[in-house]
Amino acid sequence: MDLDKYEALILDCDGVLWKGPNQIPGSFEALQRLHATGKKIFFLTNNPAKTPEDVIEWMQRFGYEASPRQIYCSGMAVGSYLKIHYPLTNKIYLIGSEQFRSQLTRQGFQVWHAVDFQNYRLSADDLERLVSDYPIDAVVVGHDTRFTYMSSVYGAVFIQNGAKFLAASDDPYFVMEKGNNIPGCGTLTTFMETATQMKVEVVGKPKTFMLDLILQDNNLSKEKIIMIGDSMSTDIRMGHNACIDTLLVLSGTSSREDLPNYEYSPTFIYPDLQSVVAADYIMLN
Repeated sequence: MDLDKYEALILDCDGVLWKGPNQIPGSFEALQRLHATGKKIFFLTNNPAKTPEDVIEWMQRFGYEASPRQIYCSGMAVGSYLKIHYPLTNKIYLIGSEQFRSQLTRQGFQVWHAVDFQNYRLSADDLERLVSDYPIDAVVVGHDTRFTYMSSVYGAVFIQNGAKFLAASDDPYFVMEKGNNIPGCGTLTTFMETATQMKVEVVGKPKTFMLDLILQDNNLSKEKIIMIGDSMSTDIRMGHNACIDTLLVLSGTSSREDLPNYEYSPTFIYPDLQSVVAADYIMLN
């Protein structure tokens, strides 16, 4: 593999740079080496609860100084997606975190959570009044630790009365540092799809929208970029969908044993980011 052929590297974060609260050994040293070559480096995260400021602060803990223009979060991407595809959207009902809400309000949207509607009870009259009082344009789903049955009721009613139905990602679960899976955004969207019989529009990986933003914002061509990630189902699939080179690191979610389960393959496979840079050390210097 010759990293010198790429003008820009696009990296997933969790599973590539860190795992849970801990950095993956050698990942940030490798990142510093890549940075020193002058290559453009961008970071993608499917976690809408993370703002660019959160990611920057997290990286600072490990000694790397990132800039806001390097960070692309799915929460921020949802706002951009709405502005491009549904420019008349203004009012959003959000099933998601306060951090996600802040990213949307920063982009000029009015945003409500379920807690804002707690005076509307589970009755036909109250829900009809809710739709009349709040003409919601879009229901957006992210990762919400406060999710309740009424959260889904409000969302389902808005969707069935004409609101667009979007999600930051379709990740079915998150893997905790000790190996347990907890429900992710995709679990909530499946729940909502079943209730409404409506299909969600996913903005984050493996859809290519965030990648398209990077290309557009930075005047890059697909031939000169590579996606580096740990997940076959999101990172590598996004790269495959976009017809760009991909590199799977085995430091996170996917393993070599998983590869036969997919109809597509990564362009390259390495144990971790450190080994990628070590293999190309002479070329990079």
